[in-house]
Amino acid sequence: MVEMDKTEKVFLTSNKAGVEKVVKDAGRYAFFMESTAIEYNTERNCKLHQVGGLLDSKGYAIGVKKGSNYTQLLSSGILKFQEKGILDELKRKWWKDERKENACDDEEEEESEGSVKPLTLANVGGVFIVLIVGCIVSMFISCYELIGSAMDLADDNNTSFCSELAGEIKFACSCKGTTKPVRKKED
Repeated sequence: MVEMDKTEKVFLTSNKAGVEKVVKDAGRYAFFMESTAIEYNTERNCKLHQVGGLLDSKGYAIGVKKGSNYTQLLSSGILKFQEKGILDELKRKWWKDERKENACDDEEEEESEGSVKPLTLANVGGVFIVLIVGCIVSMFISCYELIGSAMDLADDNNTSFCSELAGEIKFACSCKGTTKPVRKKED
């Protein structure tokens, strides 16, 4: 920072001036600015390139008066637009498609960087498969434990397996306490 303070004309007063200096100095100057502004400018000027990822992650918001009736409506509307990919489509339309005269020749690079796509079953299907398989396996393990417990109780108490299994199921479904009363073996 000390070296930067000593150098004249390092700090600029606007993003526009920063972009102009980057283009004019052809690789001898780098300019920090907000990521959305960088993305917007790199879409319109093929001489610009973003280096590295985000330094910070912040989103934009719509300000409304505290307690406004529109808060929930706007929040759910924006969320729906994000989930359906509408915001990404609008961004692509107004930042890329409408500015074809300034589009860079690197069409393949734009596709590889890609844009956010809406979540579909094809994108997250694996998660559901793992969830379903996990639920099925856990049900089999629970049944095994329940049957094993009923068999042990039937042997210990000299009662029928069916009556012990019915008691175990009734206890599991009652949800009235954390421990089951222990039946003592009668002599």
